[in-house]
Amino acid sequence: MIITDKKDYYVDGNTVIAPEVHIEEKSYKKKERKVFRKKNPNNSRKKLSIMRKILMVFIVGTIIIGRYSKIYNMQKQLNNINNSIVKLSKENENLKVELVKMNNIKSIEDTAIGKLKMSTPTKENMIYCDMSKEIFKLNKNTDEENNKNKGVFSNFFNKLF
Repeated sequence: MIITDKKDYYVDGNTVIAPEVHIEEKSYKKKERKVFRKKNPNNSRKKLSIMRKILMVFIVGTIIIGRYSKIYNMQKQLNNINNSIVKLSKENENLKVELVKMNNIKSIEDTAIGKLKMSTPTKENMIYCDMSKEIFKLNKNTDEENNKNKGVFSNFFNKLF
């Protein structure tokens, strides 16, 4: 083949062909997307169900962590109370030991002679008391007067119980 006319095959200067816009392809893609969306209405439902599940897991996790924090605080309070009970029981034992020491007659005598400068009594200083007699007599009249003043119902209930 021989080229007879060179102007038809070459482009001189700035005369480039304008690109053709294919409107049909764009509209076809939009229609295809709409059809896909119509075919898969469950897609948005699936997303919604997944979001609900994530929200439920988050809520349950928050509740569990909150309960664990309450349990931890209660355990901490229980440990503090147990420690104070142990301290008080040790202090109680120490007081019992001191009480036993103070009840010892020998230690009482040593304290009386050493600190208080007391002396042992002689027969001349001793006084004997007869404790077999009633020193204090109960006044029965006051009890009878109180019963008279209480009333009929209170006497009935006192006798009943």
